[in-house]
Amino acid sequence: MKKTFVFCFLIFATNLSFASFSNEDAGTRSVGTLRVIPGGEQMALGQTGTSYTTAANALFWNPALLGTDEHGSLFLSHSVQVEGMNQNHMALSIPYRSQTGFGIGVTYADFGSLNQTSDIGAPLDNLNPHDLLVSGGFGFPLGFLRLGVSGKYISSEIRNKASTWASDVALWLPIQRKSTALGLSYQNMGAEIQYDQKKEKLPGVLRIGLHHTLFNKWRLALEGLAPKDQDPTLALGVAYRLLFPSTLQFFLRGGYNHSLAADKQDLAGMTLGVGLKYKRFGFDYAWVPLGELGSTHYLSMDVMSFR
Repeated sequence: MKKTFVFCFLIFATNLSFASFSNEDAGTRSVGTLRVIPGGEQMALGQTGTSYTTAANALFWNPALLGTDEHGSLFLSHSVQVEGMNQNHMALSIPYRSQTGFGIGVTYADFGSLNQTSDIGAPLDNLNPHDLLVSGGFGFPLGFLRLGVSGKYISSEIRNKASTWASDVALWLPIQRKSTALGLSYQNMGAEIQYDQKKEKLPGVLRIGLHHTLFNKWRLALEGLAPKDQDPTLALGVAYRLLFPSTLQFFLRGGYNHSLAADKQDLAGMTLGVGLKYKRFGFDYAWVPLGELGSTHYLSMDVMSFR
């Protein structure tokens, strides 16, 4: 029964992923903040995470995994991006009962200062575009799989302010005693957002992820993405865990994301990172080079069992 479900799930997901892409939509999506999902671990593994991200960060990756941490958790993330842009995320996971849980989160993105001139070239006040997202979601078991849904309020300001709502739906399926798992999420379903008189669509994306844990030390992750306004792409990552006395764990991570390598040079497409976990605290860092554009840096912290 489980094998039949997995086969049907893969057929459905594959068809949906290619159906979701349209060349006519290329470059027509807005609110770029929705494209960046947080986490030093996930970014270091090629920007994968749909099949294995648990605790509070599951709210942003796969809300079906909310409720899998028994005592709740806190997640904090900061990223330094090109051209002075940065993003900050915070999320809390709140367990309820019977492997059911809730999550709430906030995202703030600052795009730096942009010069503005009039039609005749006279300098005007600088623009300070920014985005604010407030999210909430829940996950729960349903037979041998898990389902999840989340909603988000989006406030975006460039020259004028605009707002809208969006939602994510997701599922998670363990295949081999949780050492192998499959995750699917469709993100950013929602109404258009309107700046001035122009309405723009949100950057919807379908993610299909698979991960496998080997010898309790290696993690292998593979993820397919089908954005509404870009070509489908693949990402992959590998992590190795080193165990030390006194519950100390150290992680070495690397990955590759094809979408980051397009039309760029140098090490673009590669991702690298490290992680450290001690008792209920976890710290993760990722470095993502973007060729001539520069590099982005991701820092995140997890506090497990905060209650």
